Amino acid sequence: DTRFNKVVITRPMNRCLENELTLPYVNFKTIGDYIFLICYYLKILKVTRTEIKAFVREFEKITDDFINKVSSNVSSIVIHPDYSSRMSTIKNYL
Repeated sequence: DTRFNKVVITRPMNRCLENELTLPYVNFKTIGDYIFLICYYLKILKVTRTEIKAFVREFEKITDDFINKVSSNVSSIVIHPDYSSRMSTIKNYL
C-alpha cells in the first residue's frame, strides 16, 4: 500500500530502473517498486549480493505471510498480480 506517496517520481528515474532491472514498468504504485529502488541503490553502494538477497527474501516472506493471513479479496487489492514475476526479475538482476 503506497498511499503515503505524494511525490511524483521522475521519468528518468523510472526509465533507469526499467532498463537496469529489465522491468516492463516502474510506477511506484506498489511497495514492490520501492523494494526494487532500494535494491538498486544497495547494489550501487556495493552492499554484498548476499545481504541484498536476504533483504529480498525477507520482503517475500513478509508478503507471503500477509497473503496467507488475509482474505484473497484483500490480498488481491494490496499485492499486484505480477508480484511473483517481478520478484523473479529482481533476483535475476542481483
